[in-house]
Amino acid sequence: MIEVTFNSYVKAASILLEIVNKAQSNIKTEQISININTQDALLSQLAVPALLAFSIELGLKEILADNKSKIMLEKNLSEKEMTKILEKTHDLTKLFESLPTELLNEIKSKACERRMVNISEFDSLLNAHSHSFIEWRYLHHTMERNNLDNMQADPDFLISLAVTLQGYSKLNLG
Repeated sequence: MIEVTFNSYVKAASILLEIVNKAQSNIKTEQISININTQDALLSQLAVPALLAFSIELGLKEILADNKSKIMLEKNLSEKEMTKILEKTHDLTKLFESLPTELLNEIKSKACERRMVNISEFDSLLNAHSHSFIEWRYLHHTMERNNLDNMQADPDFLISLAVTLQGYSKLNLG
């Protein structure tokens, strides 16, 4: 089953590389168009949840690092505990809940507005996707264990949260 995960990432990377190359060769135009093989696009979709979940993880960690002192004070965390959160976890719920309360509520509100869900739906979706990076990055292990029923993939939720987090990045490209 590892061949499915491998090929999904190769196809996704190939498509992204094709887009980048086309953009570099057409730097003066605002838009580009490319032709993508349908089978390649369908295979690459298996990489999307992991890429989006990883993007969210990085976005949350950027915000956490930028607010480290405030978080340590508010959540009564030691330097060691804060470092563990920043360096050792891929758990999106844990990262999100580590945000300063005011910022957490603001981001949650904006993400709910963008996705048109209520707070309880947001919390449920976040919990369901809490381990999406690991589950989808190692899709072949999940497939081997026949554990696909527990996997969540709502790319619309993931992209809306990722784009919301972009608004809090120092390098706001959103």
